[in-house]
Amino acid sequence: IEKILLERERLDKVLQDEYKKEATILFSDICGYSRYVDKMGDISGRTLLIRHNQIVMPLVEAHNGRVVEVIGDAVMAAFNEPLNAVSAAVAMQKGLAAHNIDEANADSIHVKIGIHSGEVLVDEQATFQSLTGDVAIVAHRIQSQAEKDQILISKDLYKKVCGDAEILCRFHGSVRMKGKAEPQDLYRILWRDEEIISEETPQVRVL
Repeated sequence: IEKILLERERLDKVLQDEYKKEATILFSDICGYSRYVDKMGDISGRTLLIRHNQIVMPLVEAHNGRVVEVIGDAVMAAFNEPLNAVSAAVAMQKGLAAHNIDEANADSIHVKIGIHSGEVLVDEQATFQSLTGDVAIVAHRIQSQAEKDQILISKDLYKKVCGDAEILCRFHGSVRMKGKAEPQDLYRILWRDEEIISEETPQVRVL
């Protein structure tokens, strides 16, 4: 038993030192995509995805992020810097909004985004699930709380970016999440001009 415990201690240290890293995870999902495919068909659905990817993927890379997984109409991206993740999310929403100006309502693309920051388990050699952990799970659940065109972030991420003059946000609400004993505070990023103008002093919860 002693040998096993010592080996376990060594392996835990390897995992901690070599595979655990700080990262900010962004989840994005196209709103109403299943209904769109049901109404317009698979070819139109695929075309919409291609247009979405042509806008979103370059913006992730432009903000020093990387796309970790694409599952249907959902995108998971990772960033080393929290501010880059939020800036990428804003750029994504603005890019899609610009695209929608020239599109019929039926072909417009709207996404909801959730972002969380913390320690993740990274395996660069893995073919699938190269990035896992509670941070990714929470980011996905935050995304599920967002509405069309919204960007929601966790309290942990808010603490890391709230000092930046370019990031405007307000307290969104406390929500219950599966696996979490306490309600989780969420903050909404203001990215549309009309939102920023209407809230000259963004309202945020005092930490």
